[in-house]
Amino acid sequence: MGVLILNSLGGMGAGLKKLPSLSDRLKAVASLVCGQVVVDVGCDHAYLSIFLAMNGCRRVYATDVRNKPLSRAKINVAKYNLLDRIKLILTDGLCDVPRDVDDVIISGMGGKLIERIILKQDWLKDKDKNLILQPQSFLTQLRENLCLNGYEIENEVPVVEFNKTYCVVNARYCGQPRRLSLEESVVGKLAESDNAYSVEFLRRQYKKYSKILKGLYISNSNEEKIEKYERVCKILSKWK
Repeated sequence: MGVLILNSLGGMGAGLKKLPSLSDRLKAVASLVCGQVVVDVGCDHAYLSIFLAMNGCRRVYATDVRNKPLSRAKINVAKYNLLDRIKLILTDGLCDVPRDVDDVIISGMGGKLIERIILKQDWLKDKDKNLILQPQSFLTQLRENLCLNGYEIENEVPVVEFNKTYCVVNARYCGQPRRLSLEESVVGKLAESDNAYSVEFLRRQYKKYSKILKGLYISNSNEEKIEKYERVCKILSKWK
């Protein structure tokens, strides 16, 4: 799957001009959907859910843990006359979500929260469930713990939007727990690609971790922590 950057998504169906406008981050998420029934966890304004329903998804469950965003989502869904295809659910994570979903989208949340949502639901231990995850933080930890719990990362799509970078992780349950090496957890599938956006994402990761390491030196942090970040920076230095 290609990298998404600055309105590069196109050709996803007739009437594209009438679709809600998505950020490049959400376009990357949408590009990984492969089924007919989707759940959009933490749907917020529901523009992604609307986009998917207008591009061939037979049913979309749009969920949120709070009433206010869900009410806003309902208004938007109604404007597009999609209340018959988009079911709005007030729930925590994937609780109360029907099990017939093909694709599970969890985007715009911290990696630790995404991890908790997934590991609470045994019904996701199914090779036919396609997980599309976009963490705002703790990407490395999310990779590690998915694999430790029997999930396999199949693909990753980097997104570069001006001063922000994101990584959309595509995973499925394989039933074979595996401990990642430090390099695998730090660079993921992005190391397998030499396209410009993967390189730019990893370059920015190097800058980020180098800054953290400098802070650790200044604060005279413990040697074990410093050593770990030195190893991380060494791994990422090939993209500096």
